[in-house]
Amino acid sequence: MNEHKHSRKTSKRFSHLSLNSEPGVPVYIGDTIAEQTIITKKVFKNFHWLHVTGLADIEAIKKIGLTYKLSNYTMEDILNTTEPARIDFDNSNYLFITCEFLHEGQTEQLAIVMGKEWILTFHEHKDQFFDSVDKYPPDTPPQLLCAIWETLVNHSLNIADELETNLLELEDRILKAPSSTDGNSIHEKRSMVQNLKHCSLPYRDITLQLSSNANPFVDINLRPRLKNCYELVISLIDNLDDLRESALSLMDLYVAALDNHLNLTMRIMAVISTMFIPITFITGLFGMNFTKPPKITEQGWGFFAITLFCAAIASIMGLLFKRKHWW
Repeated sequence: MNEHKHSRKTSKRFSHLSLNSEPGVPVYIGDTIAEQTIITKKVFKNFHWLHVTGLADIEAIKKIGLTYKLSNYTMEDILNTTEPARIDFDNSNYLFITCEFLHEGQTEQLAIVMGKEWILTFHEHKDQFFDSVDKYPPDTPPQLLCAIWETLVNHSLNIADELETNLLELEDRILKAPSSTDGNSIHEKRSMVQNLKHCSLPYRDITLQLSSNANPFVDINLRPRLKNCYELVISLIDNLDDLRESALSLMDLYVAALDNHLNLTMRIMAVISTMFIPITFITGLFGMNFTKPPKITEQGWGFFAITLFCAAIASIMGLLFKRKHWW
């Protein structure tokens, strides 16, 4: 294992291609600071796999390009993490794929270059995402390519299932206690669904071209495996369309539930206010400044009689409102 290390930065910025840069010149372009470059080489029976994480060490990546005779435009696309997803097998020496996937809530870029006796992968961040890809050692580069592609598709399917579970939990929380639900959490899940769909849509065309007869780099015996992967991609996209609609309807449900909760609160306040209207009238009447205030009784129980009378009125009105289901 060879490692090329670079000082790691955690601050974020937008890095753009200089206006003076020539086309085909490898320059890192991304929305975060490039992480340290770590190069891992795995040797199999008939080929080897070079996995590069982090794109900070431009010179080390250029050396890889020179060793495997990659064109400058391919190198430029590898280092450009904003490059749209695509597949290219026009070059007679290798097949090139660049795509995005959602990992831990963030969109990450992956570039794959496959030759006859080697395969290269460039991942902009370091993690253990591809550690289980070679669990069953492949015999050829196309087999490893299929394993990597299946890992990406299954990973997206797992995220879609997790999002579906989260949306159902949010729906239950909204129906039971809308005031305890944060609207930002709904917006966050909705954004994740949108980002996942943005990453997954190109999988359909890439998978279709991988399994096509015009692709000379993939063995014929792998095409049924890729066609099965294509069906999973179609299922994923359909599922994401449903999740998007669910997220939109969930926001509407959240607003409606808040309105209902507010209406219920206002109705209870109105009922309580109505119950005290007769009491307010009686106390206001006897609290007026008369020259000779009205006498209820000469005995001392007059005050208690009025108090009990007011309490009786409030109780009767409360029972009446309860019977009519007004509160």
